[in-house]
Amino acid sequence: MSRALLSPWQAFGRLQQDMSEFFRQVEQGARRYRQSDPSVNIWSGDAGLIVRFAVPGFAAEDFDIEVEAGELTVRAEHADDTGHPEESRLHRDEFAPRKFVRSFALPFEVDSTQTEATYRDGLLTVTLVRPEQEQPRKITVNR
Repeated sequence: MSRALLSPWQAFGRLQQDMSEFFRQVEQGARRYRQSDPSVNIWSGDAGLIVRFAVPGFAAEDFDIEVEAGELTVRAEHADDTGHPEESRLHRDEFAPRKFVRSFALPFEVDSTQTEATYRDGLLTVTLVRPEQEQPRKITVNR
């Protein structure tokens, strides 16, 4: 078995290829991380449930919200519409289309006709109301 000797320049060339592949993989991982699911906070109280998503960069019309069979589903898709003038040369493009789907089992029945959603300052807030007959009531004791 014979071994071919590498010149120092071939070794540097191979090192450069390996480093380029490493940074390409790091960039792909970072791109996947940027497209991951948004952070969510969920609160419940006697009147119902509040679900808040951190989703900057979207518009109110990008969201599709459904309440069905005891589950809340929020979908969103945002196209890359940043564009650049034709006469310019693009040096870096990190704006990517973003989309997500999140679903949550609801801990109690909700009145879907009273469900509301607002989008302000990058936060989507979904308010789900318990039906009145499901809300806790204080019972007074008579003498």
